[in-house]
Amino acid sequence: MKAISIREPWAGAIADGRKTVEIRSWRTYHTGPLLICSTAPDSSALCVVTIANILRMRPCDEATSFCPLHAGALAWHLTRPCPVKRFRVAGRQGLFEVPDALIHPRLPSSQSPADFHPAIRQWLIQHAIDTNFRAR
Repeated sequence: MKAISIREPWAGAIADGRKTVEIRSWRTYHTGPLLICSTAPDSSALCVVTIANILRMRPCDEATSFCPLHAGALAWHLTRPCPVKRFRVAGRQGLFEVPDALIHPRLPSSQSPADFHPAIRQWLIQHAIDTNFRAR
């Protein structure tokens, strides 16, 4: 799966659903699941999202990105995060690959695969996700 390293507290804000827009100076053409990893202090995987859209940053993106308006910046609009069991990931710049075998969803009991973006839902189905992976 493609992954991206993001500094704290921003990675955690994406994982808990408070930050739904990530601001970047570069565009990606990646579609499908994207693993969000924190860079510090423990450099670990936190959740899986998808990039729903990439647009030029607008004033309305400031609140959901926790970032002031930057001319020419790109706003990556992210879907609802699917938490994963934490594991160590060496942070890198840009998008990078993490083996799928390391990534295990951790769905709260209040959520089902149907609650997520179709790309994440497909990933959950492909990995035979069931109640064994739910958080307790």
